[in-house]
Amino acid sequence: MKTILCYGDSNTWGSQGQGARMPHEQQWPHILKKLLGDDFYVVQEGLGGRVAGSFEHDDPAKNGKDSFEVIYRSAAPVDLVIIGLGANDLKTKYGQSAEDIFSNLMWYVAKTEELKGRNYVVVPKIMYVTPANFDADKNYYDADEAVRQELIQKLEASGYPVIILNSMELAGDKLHFTEADHQKIAKLVVEKVKELGL
Repeated sequence: MKTILCYGDSNTWGSQGQGARMPHEQQWPHILKKLLGDDFYVVQEGLGGRVAGSFEHDDPAKNGKDSFEVIYRSAAPVDLVIIGLGANDLKTKYGQSAEDIFSNLMWYVAKTEELKGRNYVVVPKIMYVTPANFDADKNYYDADEAVRQELIQKLEASGYPVIILNSMELAGDKLHFTEADHQKIAKLVVEKVKELGL
């Protein structure tokens, strides 16, 4: 059985906004498991507000780097890690450039390779899911679209599998996924999984 770890933010968690969560069966990691079948085990690890880096000082639990090793080691051995981070890093309050965010996202590759030394025989493949197209109220989510586009270009050129989310429907807050969006991303991931030969 292959294990896939989905490590992301509120859209991996299944947020409907304002702390509400859609039913489990409508969340993309659960849809992914259903589509892939019994040969795959999918671990859902999403957290609202999680950033790829370690610069969230008001709520350190949201620092993606700080939480990753414990979550990864508890799920190991892992065959594929899907990183769905970067959307919160785009918030202007953090002042992160596309290069900053990209560097933090690439850290997960190095970290999984480092952890092989802890008797985890498998070094997983890494897949990235880009921040989705957003049009949120700046009082709710103030982010830079130009930085998002630059980040996408860097991820495309990285050589790692990337799912680009430029045409998502999005819910009323223009930030979180609709049920249709969750279905869409799950199907896109399945296609990439097949391309990877897992």
